Amino acid sequence: MADLSARVPVFRSRAQGRPGITGWAQVNWSYGMSINDEVEKLQYDLYYVGHQSLYLDLLIMLRTVAVLARRRRRQPVAVPEM
Repeated sequence: MADLSARVPVFRSRAQGRPGITGWAQVNWSYGMSINDEVEKLQYDLYYVGHQSLYLDLLIMLRTVAVLARRRRRQPVAVPEM
């Protein structure tokens, strides 16, 4: 995180949002390994910080359920050996 804080001046601003299990960035952008991915997720986090509301929290919860349902469907079904 220190590297990102040095390279992206507003990176620490994301800490103004309430911590939780999921978030606006997590339901809108996949896990990323690059600086560009982190900057994209940062934009979602900063949007959330500026627009916190019950509606947005409910939308995050609904999208979280949808993301989890998609992941569950993609996982292969284990077939027992006979």
